[in-house]
Amino acid sequence: MSKKKKIEYQDVISFKPAPLKVLSDEATVKTLTDPTYYPIIGMLRRGPMTVKEIEREYNKNAKKFGLESKSDKTIYRYLKHLEKHGLIAPAGKRVFFGKTATETLFVRTGDMFHFRDFAPEWWDTEPSLQFAKGIAAATEDLFQDCKLSPECVLKIVKLFEEEKEVRIREFVAQDDARVKEFTSVAEFTKIELALQYVGIFAVLVKYPNIIEKIRECCH
Repeated sequence: MSKKKKIEYQDVISFKPAPLKVLSDEATVKTLTDPTYYPIIGMLRRGPMTVKEIEREYNKNAKKFGLESKSDKTIYRYLKHLEKHGLIAPAGKRVFFGKTATETLFVRTGDMFHFRDFAPEWWDTEPSLQFAKGIAAATEDLFQDCKLSPECVLKIVKLFEEEKEVRIREFVAQDDARVKEFTSVAEFTKIELALQYVGIFAVLVKYPNIIEKIRECCH
């Protein structure tokens, strides 16, 4: 009969990740998907970890990611870089029984990360109309004898994006088995793509006549 391993510490958690962390700048997204940092983001999906645990796990899987082993100082530098970009945060402290020393725990700032391409206020700028002109030019041949109005297309695209974001946030805020199954997807790029489809399907269900709405933009 095996003996249970004695618990020698207690984790005191003071920070809990948001269900969904929306990323708004390109530099942060590049950091998130950088092969150097991505393994850390991936392992922290399991919950808070100390620098030593992260170093051990990082070096254990380094070859799988085509990386070299790193020292604890390098790992700590990586953690500070990720913290600077708002991707991870100190989660609390690991307190060892009978000792005064503690270790900092780190955790992701979001259970899932989502990159919103355009800030809401962007849709009221001149570049957004140019964006809509491009969509109109690439889409109007799908309709017979149609010249799509960029202004009309812009309204539909803006609505589409707003409704997508609403559904994505609603879905992620649910604390149920479906969300846990969804978050089991390992790669950030696949999670983001899946989130986009969650939003797209919701718009199509809510606005089944959206094709007719686009057709009404013809003149």
